[in-house]
Amino acid sequence: MADLPLRRIAAALIPPVYVMMATGLWLALVAALLVPAMEAALRGAGAATVALALSAIGFAAGAAAPARWFALRSAERSGRVYTRLGVRRFRAIAHRGDIMNRVRRRIAGTRPPTMVERAAYPSLARWTLWNERIHWVWVLATPPLIIWGATHGRLLAAALVLAAMVPLNLYPIMLQRYTRGRLGAAMRRSLVTPTNDRRRAGSSPESDGHARPGTRRPER
Repeated sequence: MADLPLRRIAAALIPPVYVMMATGLWLALVAALLVPAMEAALRGAGAATVALALSAIGFAAGAAAPARWFALRSAERSGRVYTRLGVRRFRAIAHRGDIMNRVRRRIAGTRPPTMVERAAYPSLARWTLWNERIHWVWVLATPPLIIWGATHGRLLAAALVLAAMVPLNLYPIMLQRYTRGRLGAAMRRSLVTPTNDRRRAGSSPESDGHARPGTRRPER
């Protein structure tokens, strides 16, 4: 089809547009607390200064935390705890989740990859770790601002940031940990193709889709 390249470009633009919209929403909500706190700190308000300092410490702690801090605990490896918390349902609407992948494939006219190579698993695990760290940065940085806003006349903004924290940060963190657990389980059970099998699915974190029954590709 003559318009196939354009359709594939349109499909490729969906994930970054999704990220920009979600990030823009989150930053707008945080700014509703951050800007007044900075203005109050400039006027010499001690509480605002403390909130900003604690927020900066939380931001730095999340960004600089060693990778071992993100290691899965034994209770997380099976993924049951996250399944009970609704992570698999959340995955449907997440970035590169089930709904987005179906829409992208429909627009681009492509089929989902069937299997994932063993060599792809370490890069996929690193990808989930990077994504998790980004969300932890915000989880650690925003509570001081939420508390300051709730106690200094910014109750609505504080409530909105707290409510948005769940779908925009907490559930994404759980999804990354759930996915890493599935990656580890698949490696242990050897439910992947040999590394020299290049006829199967792509091996980058950017590829998406589903595997054959019994070798389902872990989603992010």
